[in-house]
Amino acid sequence: MAISLDYQGDVQAGDCTFAVRARIGEAEHVAIELTGTDSDGDSIAAGELVLPADGLAPCGQLLSEVMEALSRLHDPRRNRKRGARTAANANAPWSPDLDGQLRDRWLAEGVDPTSGTAVIGELSERFGRSRSSIRARLVKVGCDPDVPGRRLSSVDGDVGT
Repeated sequence: MAISLDYQGDVQAGDCTFAVRARIGEAEHVAIELTGTDSDGDSIAAGELVLPADGLAPCGQLLSEVMEALSRLHDPRRNRKRGARTAANANAPWSPDLDGQLRDRWLAEGVDPTSGTAVIGELSERFGRSRSSIRARLVKVGCDPDVPGRRLSSVDGDVGT
């Protein structure tokens, strides 16, 4: 006995509506029809796939990967990891004034090797930069990024406090 199924679903994307209808007929094939209309009712998308029922899972995975990759090309903001935030000043140049503020704040903390992570988090928020950006910049301004309040060793071997 052959199974016959019918599935329909709609999704809204901006001012466009996309509809999918899937039918499994007696030939053990699945026909998937996609249509899309804009807010005026004009057709903007149309297509149909006919697949063997036992090929749905691998074809579904392939289509998902292709659609994800294409959406990244169309919208570069999707290139970020899910839930990831971009720091407000990411990729902005550091000025000598900002370098000085960063160095002064780091050195004002007092030498405490246990508070480095917390202080880097606070500086990250304060300067609108990622934690890794703050750590890298601390080295450039002569500070030990692992210990708040400590300067990096100078060329002659002295260690600042």
